[in-house]
Amino acid sequence: MSIDAEQIQHSADESTGAFATYLSRADIDRLTSFKQRYSLESYGFSTRQATHLLFIRWLYRQGATAS
Repeated sequence: MSIDAEQIQHSADESTGAFATYLSRADIDRLTSFKQRYSLESYGFSTRQATHLLFIRWLYRQGATAS
């Protein structure tokens, strides 16, 4: 995974000198997908089942399935 320097913003807290990093929307989506896959697999779903469930979730979010 490559990090695009233009997508990451840094801000400094002048009182403490600490930096905060803000992720792009694509980074947040990838991290969320990884977290969901990890959770499904930790609950006992196989990799294939987790992939299928995540695909169905993606279809639902795209509006491709009937409510």
